[in-house]
Amino acid sequence: MKFKRNKTLDETVVSPSSSTPTNTSSSSTSSSKKRPSSVNSDFDVSNYAIVFEEMMDSKETRDLFYEYLQLNRSVESLMFMNQVEEYRAEYNKKFENVICGENVDKKQVHTKIVEIYSKARGILDQFVFQGGQFELNLAFANKDKIRELWETKVCESFEKLDKERLEVEKLSKIISMLETDTLFGLAMFSVNLDLRFDQFPRFSRSEMLMKFLESKGERFTRAIATDISKGFQLDIRFKPHHLQDSTIDDKFIYFGFTLAEDTPDWELTYSDKKNTCELYQSKTSYVFDTETLKGLRLSKVVTRVPYPIEEVWACFWNIDLHKVIDPMGGAETFKLMDYISPVSEAEGKPNYSNQQVSCCTKFPIPFMKKRDLPITMTAIRDPELNMIMVAGHTCSLIETREDCIPAQLMFYYMFYKVSDNETRFIHTVYTDLKLPLNPSLMLKVIMLKRAKDYKKGFEQQITRLRKEKSTKDGLMDTSQFVDAMKYNLAIEENTKLYPNRSWYNEWLQLREKRLSLNMSDAKSN
Repeated sequence: MKFKRNKTLDETVVSPSSSTPTNTSSSSTSSSKKRPSSVNSDFDVSNYAIVFEEMMDSKETRDLFYEYLQLNRSVESLMFMNQVEEYRAEYNKKFENVICGENVDKKQVHTKIVEIYSKARGILDQFVFQGGQFELNLAFANKDKIRELWETKVCESFEKLDKERLEVEKLSKIISMLETDTLFGLAMFSVNLDLRFDQFPRFSRSEMLMKFLESKGERFTRAIATDISKGFQLDIRFKPHHLQDSTIDDKFIYFGFTLAEDTPDWELTYSDKKNTCELYQSKTSYVFDTETLKGLRLSKVVTRVPYPIEEVWACFWNIDLHKVIDPMGGAETFKLMDYISPVSEAEGKPNYSNQQVSCCTKFPIPFMKKRDLPITMTAIRDPELNMIMVAGHTCSLIETREDCIPAQLMFYYMFYKVSDNETRFIHTVYTDLKLPLNPSLMLKVIMLKRAKDYKKGFEQQITRLRKEKSTKDGLMDTSQFVDAMKYNLAIEENTKLYPNRSWYNEWLQLREKRLSLNMSDAKSN
């Protein structure tokens, strides 16, 4: 087995299988063909993977992204971000060197406050407050927090300013309230996630971007992208024994965020007409243990469900609904064998709740044996993202069934609250089901059916249950649901052990360090 050391984190990285070479071309059909560059005959744009942060920091590529979003009628988020960045620059220019002491020109400071207050009000009216011309699809709770800050603090303080008797303390207070991240940080975080997860993966594979980079040449492209000409290796932080371990740790949870993100190894193999249901497959076969595994393929389902996260999540944790929605996922045979409550690290392992589950997956293929998948898993809620994650993998705690073939996998189910009436559902699977004949094609067929089943199943079941019995708010009634797998107990106990912890922020900090180092290395070369 081949190993590679990460430059910033002392973790094991598993290399792609030598039997399946990495395809480094772009994922879209139109842009995957190699083109000779008009700028440099040796420059091949398909050898580069654009980085979201670098793309957003470059005015030219950001403007191109804006044009792409306009064509796809989803430009509001980037319009908002652009206006907030303009606001940030103006705010910093006005107040960066302002020290509100007794000798300061208070009337001049007041004039600046009036100007920046007016600009802030314009942005909020257009993008955040109800009825705005470009109202963003934000959760009501977030809108309420922003409105409360604006109306009960900013506006109230602003209206109390007496131009004839300006006080330094009051001027300083309102300047602080109008600070960019204080006022817009919550909304910026939300729209940034939407752009990163929804629009950017399609833009990064678009013909528009490929042609633009060809025209700009290699030097420009290297400044905003990573070179994948020698292959792309996903940062997989595990050793062979992890597929046998009975516990879940921080590294495993972080890996869920890595898989959810777009990378050059993801190939978009299916998208519905509205881009609300997509399937990605890895171009590479990854190997943990060459003695027992042929290669593990990555699959990712991304779908947007037009219902609240509470209802979508309930359809998942209710095992009776889950097996109807995803008949090929093995939920029909799920059986909770044991549940272990989490303990603090000081007390020893496990430091997350542990659901030990027996599962036997069957396929709609004649004469094909079922796959035995003994699973250990946990569930967390990230308060920063307003997201629920179920993370799990096979383990060696449960005896293999005689009528099944033992298989291995890792999986993540992630539920993101996009707004009060929309949920982003991401399901990633890293698996070798030991399929006969053409395993890549068979896995693609299986995952395509599952992707469509999830999209259709969530919507059908929620619609049906709302009609049968709903709450006073019009939501489906879950009061009689039974959480047989103890997903909610896992969330409750993990939250109690780690109150207000954001795994996403921790992962983001590690990722930014690694990305910064990689980009520095690329530019120095």
